[in-house]
Amino acid sequence: MLIIDIYTIPNTLKNKKSLAKLVARVVKNIKKDKTHGNVLCLIHETDALSNDNGEDNYIHSHIIHSSGELNRSQQSKIFEELTYLLPRFSEQTNRISISFSETTPTYFSSFW
Repeated sequence: MLIIDIYTIPNTLKNKKSLAKLVARVVKNIKKDKTHGNVLCLIHETDALSNDNGEDNYIHSHIIHSSGELNRSQQSKIFEELTYLLPRFSEQTNRISISFSETTPTYFSSFW
């Protein structure tokens, strides 16, 4: 299971359901995963988002995957696709940040 979390302040993104579905499909295609329902995208709106200057005009995406599930080339392609897609669903110009985290396979098995 690969999980994509997208964080932003309220009313930043339009068509959130469509965006979540599109992001999950794009990542699934890059991953070349033929298993259905194996990529999850969650969009979180929070009023507690800030950098050290108090700016909150960010869209942050965090991709959590099992160790070895994504190679460097796949991570780069996901980065490119998300930096292209996220601004197109935004109501305003935002800064995009994307991070990847690898976890051990047992981490996910405890949830699923």
